Amino acid sequence: MHPETPVREAYDQLIQKIETGLAHRYLRSSDFPGDGARQNRIYIDGTAVNGRISENDEGPTVVVDGHEYSWEEFGSFLSPFTGFNFRLECFDACEEPETTPDPPRPDPVWWLEKEEGPEDEDQHHH
Repeated sequence: MHPETPVREAYDQLIQKIETGLAHRYLRSSDFPGDGARQNRIYIDGTAVNGRISENDEGPTVVVDGHEYSWEEFGSFLSPFTGFNFRLECFDACEEPETTPDPPRPDPVWWLEKEEGPEDEDQHHH
């Protein structure tokens, strides 16, 4: 945002950024029945998580969906993805990264020949 942005416009942009950030929930809670006791488990809803790195008296923490978690807790949310690759990307709080829980991914089998539909053929002939 430009330093000479009118206050009202800057305020409206801030409200929009807050609303966009609150629109997505990255963690879900689910009760799973257990042996006489219910287990409440938190898991990642989708394939991406946005949050903030913070710190408390015990060390670094992760804030997701407005709640603070230890790195150990956050790691347990990743257990369904064992065997997957991942990317951890840090960026300034002023930047606006992709915030959807399921960001678009490139075609993992781009090298395979695929049948072209009529719309694909039009694109190749232009």
